[in-house]
Amino acid sequence: MIHRDATIYLYADGHAVISRYEKTKRAGSVEFVEIYENYGPRCQFDGRIVFYSHSGLGAHVRKAKEVLATIPSLENGSEATKKAGIAVGSIFLGFGPAEGFRIYDFPGLLSACYTYQPDVIEAYNPHLERWGDARVHRIHPAKTKQTEGA
Repeated sequence: MIHRDATIYLYADGHAVISRYEKTKRAGSVEFVEIYENYGPRCQFDGRIVFYSHSGLGAHVRKAKEVLATIPSLENGSEATKKAGIAVGSIFLGFGPAEGFRIYDFPGLLSACYTYQPDVIEAYNPHLERWGDARVHRIHPAKTKQTEGA
């Protein structure tokens, strides 16, 4: 189960890094991450999407069958946003045929509950001990037919 205060970094190859904080009385606040080789949804974007802890989207991302993202641009908007010079980006979480929802991003005007970072490329690495400043607490490899029966 993903902690409700977790920030999720979902990458184009389907892996995810879940960042959480573990508080202890003597050591202060210690950050650790868990890495999932295959987080669940089919990813149709480049780079990564960061879903912030306060957004509450974590449970929805995990249940989604697909995640799509568009880079903010004038072309993605309506005639009114184009005329005003407002770039529009979005993500779509799909749960099945005709099921899902879209969240829009208007950079510089209204902040979204996520950040799409198409230029941040990172491949799944099962041997990481640290991710940035955080300690890797656990790595969850993708389930295979052999591991499912074990």
